[in-house]
Amino acid sequence: MTTKELKHLLGTAISAVQENEFASSEQLKVVYPSVLSEYTPVHPAGEYLVVFNSTQYSKSKSTGSVIQDKDVRFSVYTAIKYTGQGKSPEEYTDFLEKAISGMRLTVNRADKLVSAESVKFIKEKNRYWWYETVFVCPAVLIKEAYEINNLK
Repeated sequence: MTTKELKHLLGTAISAVQENEFASSEQLKVVYPSVLSEYTPVHPAGEYLVVFNSTQYSKSKSTGSVIQDKDVRFSVYTAIKYTGQGKSPEEYTDFLEKAISGMRLTVNRADKLVSAESVKFIKEKNRYWWYETVFVCPAVLIKEAYEINNLK
C-alpha cells in the first residue's frame, strides 16, 4: 500500500467512524491540505487535517533484494472550533485515538495494527483549538536487487 493510499485510508476511516458516533452537526470535515502552514479551517465545527509525517525503515536482512519493515507516520491535526458549548477539543482527540488505533491493515507483517504514537496541543487561534495526533501505520518495502551498468 502506498503512502498516499494509507493517507486516504485514514481519512476515510475517520469519516466513517464519526458518522456512527456523532450527530451531523458535531462531525468534523476531513481534509488533506496541500500547504499546512497556510491552512485556515472553515468548517463550523472544525476539521481533521491528514498529513504525511515521516517513514522509518528497518535494516534489510536479505542479500538478493531489499525487504524492510517500514513505519509510516501520519499527523492528523484536529482543529476544533470551541466556544465552551458542545464537545470539547479533548473529546475530539480522544475520539480520534480510539477510532484509528487498532485498525488492521492488510500488510505482510506480524504487527498489522495502526497505533497512536503521540498527541500534543499546537495552538489556539480564532477559537480553533489545534492538536496533533501522530499515528504509525505498519508497511513493508520489497524491492528486487538490480545493477546499474554503463553510467556516464
